[in-house]
Amino acid sequence: MTTDKKIAANRRNAQFSTGPVTAAGKARSSLNALVHGFSSPVEATLRDDQSRRQFAEFRQHYLDVLEPAGQCELTEVERLVRSRWQLGRVAPLEATVVDVEHVRLALNHDHFQQLSAKEQSAVVSFSLVTGPDLFQANRWTTTFRHQYRRAAAELDRLQNIRRSNEELPCDLPLAA
Repeated sequence: MTTDKKIAANRRNAQFSTGPVTAAGKARSSLNALVHGFSSPVEATLRDDQSRRQFAEFRQHYLDVLEPAGQCELTEVERLVRSRWQLGRVAPLEATVVDVEHVRLALNHDHFQQLSAKEQSAVVSFSLVTGPDLFQANRWTTTFRHQYRRAAAELDRLQNIRRSNEELPCDLPLAA
């Protein structure tokens, strides 16, 4: 049974853990669990107006070129857009992982500076191959490439069916 003394102490302590109060603080804390955003919806990673505008233009380009007809085709185009956008985000991450590893080795190993540039590259490459960071980045690259190929194949299949004037059982008209 909880005593009155413990209840009073809990109430006093709760005053110190109310979370963010300002709108800016709430917005910032809403991203606490977002580490890289690769498993999040793309929209969660678009933090400013410029990013949102770039994504909208990127998406519109795919819509203009692929001209989806019906909800099934639109769904596949959306999958293409999202996987391709995420692929574009992984490449800089891989480069950053390599740069960070190079700096880590330089700071932590005195003899690293004495190696030639070619030898340093070999050491960094070996270190990355055996470490988890590049493996994780490569895993995301593989995932997004697979999603892209699968969506492209499905879109192609759907558009071929449409061109042969067959009806798609799943198709709904696009919202205007």
